Amino acid sequence: MKPDIVLQSDMLDILFENRNKQYGAYALRRGYDRRMVLSLTGMISLVVLFASWNFYNNRNKPNSNSIFLSGKDSVDVIICTIPIEPPQPPPAAAPKAPRVQPATIKFTAPVIVKDPPKEDIIPMPDAIIDDVQIGNKTTDGDRSGTVNGTGEGVTGGTGNAPTQPIPEPVKEPAVLELAEVMPQFPGGTPALIRFLGKHLRVPEGKLESGERMRVPVKFIVSKEGKLIDIQFTENADEEYKSEIRRVLKKMPDWIPGSQHGKPVPVYFSIPVVFEVTDM
Repeated sequence: MKPDIVLQSDMLDILFENRNKQYGAYALRRGYDRRMVLSLTGMISLVVLFASWNFYNNRNKPNSNSIFLSGKDSVDVIICTIPIEPPQPPPAAAPKAPRVQPATIKFTAPVIVKDPPKEDIIPMPDAIIDDVQIGNKTTDGDRSGTVNGTGEGVTGGTGNAPTQPIPEPVKEPAVLELAEVMPQFPGGTPALIRFLGKHLRVPEGKLESGERMRVPVKFIVSKEGKLIDIQFTENADEEYKSEIRRVLKKMPDWIPGSQHGKPVPVYFSIPVVFEVTDM
């Protein structure tokens, strides 16, 4: 393209120079701006028409979200004061029955003398009076055997009152199977395992490489932490038992168990395992 023609041509003419402009791409690009303007204009026109139609139709219609009350549905609100009744006073307590004075006979202290004169002897009543009480003077009063009018008081009787049997205290065994706080090796279970692994020796000729022998042992941890009464719960060779007794006697004193805050002797069981490993 000549230089003077380039200044007068647009981008499409330069791009499609020496190309087939009848193929279609040139025509599509040439009319792109016009089609875009027509599309936007049509879209805006449709939006304006729809908005105008919607506004016109809803202008004369009541709002569906509003609630209107006709004159027949109107409500009159009347403010009135509700009288509050004063609280009722509590009912009066029932009057207590007056105290009834029981009949009494004056008590005369006996005087012990060697030979009392006959005139000083106090005459005894002809009949024993069971419905009066002994007092500091003789008075006439109620002989019903009660002190007050409520029916409660001192009444005569000769029987023995039933007594509640006193439960015997439960005696705890001399040696406990379980205690609130069980005995413990100094340092706990890990220290016990290290102690047994360090001092136990497999009896010679009893086990081969890779074999194991488990021997449960039961003993008593006394109140002082000593190990006594060593027992074996299963049958085992005497050589194993002797080795276990030897190691248990070398142990330091245990921390004793306690029950109700006091040290007590407690049974304790541990499984002792003998094992031969390859070096």
